[in-house]
Amino acid sequence: MRLLRLLILLAAIGPLLTNAQTPSQDSLPGLSLSESSSSDSLYKSIFCFFQQDSLPKLTIEADFRTLIRKKFSDNYQPATLAFSVNGLDYKEQIELRLRGKSRRRICIFPPLKLKFPETLLDSLGLDSHFNTLKLVTHCQNSVINEHLILREYLAYRLYNQLTDKSFRVQLVEITYVDTGRKGNH
Repeated sequence: MRLLRLLILLAAIGPLLTNAQTPSQDSLPGLSLSESSSSDSLYKSIFCFFQQDSLPKLTIEADFRTLIRKKFSDNYQPATLAFSVNGLDYKEQIELRLRGKSRRRICIFPPLKLKFPETLLDSLGLDSHFNTLKLVTHCQNSVINEHLILREYLAYRLYNQLTDKSFRVQLVEITYVDTGRKGNH
């Protein structure tokens, strides 16, 4: 009961603790971007591309069978990322690898790190210095794990209200296509 009160309190005072800065708007094909860093400078990262009010839907095609089999390797492997932003469809070649230490050991499907080619980011007008995204995934296949992801997302969003020195998060819906197995998603 105390935890619930604390969460309600944090949600209530969160807007009072955030900066009163108004982010500037830049445009990208089909997307309005706004992102502020902890300093006064503004930059456009790949994260901005996926930051939307609606739930972005992504499809990642990769050899997940090999990726999971070699779960302790830090080598990137090729993948394809397909997504739509404001009616524009994109299908891009990226690289991915597993990340995390504990979750690699205990999860059936550990978190991923996505790496975008700098040439792609440059062509989209994005800062190519920020070419990776960390992706938290379902650990096990169950409804409980889906709820745990939502709780983690909520915790990060609450922390965003307390400080601008926190990880920004975006909830996305992902379809995984395993090219290492025929007919499996």
